[in-house]
Amino acid sequence: MPIAKSKKELLEAIETEYRLLKKCIDGLGPEERELPGVCHEWSAKDVMAHLVEWKKMFLGWYKEGLQGGNPRTPVEDLKWTETPALNDRIYRKWKDESYEFILAEFESAYAEMLDLTRSISQEKLFRKGLYPWLRVWPLSRWIAAQTSSHYRWARTRIRRWANRRRLQEAPPKPALTEVERPSAPTAGAYSSFPAARSRISPRSAARKS
Repeated sequence: MPIAKSKKELLEAIETEYRLLKKCIDGLGPEERELPGVCHEWSAKDVMAHLVEWKKMFLGWYKEGLQGGNPRTPVEDLKWTETPALNDRIYRKWKDESYEFILAEFESAYAEMLDLTRSISQEKLFRKGLYPWLRVWPLSRWIAAQTSSHYRWARTRIRRWANRRRLQEAPPKPALTEVERPSAPTAGAYSSFPAARSRISPRSAARKS
């Protein structure tokens, strides 16, 4: 998804990616949400908790900035280059919470982020250097990083994991007998393929599809 260039585009991206993520997570059964492997040892539940904690951190930075502070990001004792350690800390903080609790926290944080974005003017959202803690990025980019972009990352991780798992669990197809085994296509049959008619190799056609 392209970077939002207006407040309207930013809000649309947040709401769209939220709906897609909810549809993805709602498609998992209760036991599936607890299984590891979505992102290394994390389950889908852990990924949702990860989203919650990062939004909470951002909201804390923003409120401190409004009061004239210059918050240390991402946290006091860790640098941005140490985010793997921070993410592991977040995982350990939330891993024993129930999915229902995490989902309620996710919905609350989402609503707060959406209300915040709606309350800020477009000029402030896209002005660089609005607050010192924003560094070189406008506020809109930070908001997108904790909402639409993060939701898309989570949805992609969960969807790919679920697809892999279902393929692994699918029963193997029975082997074809000699009677059932199809013969190789003739040159005439091959020439009816769209790739052959257009003089594009099947490999090139696959890349274009």
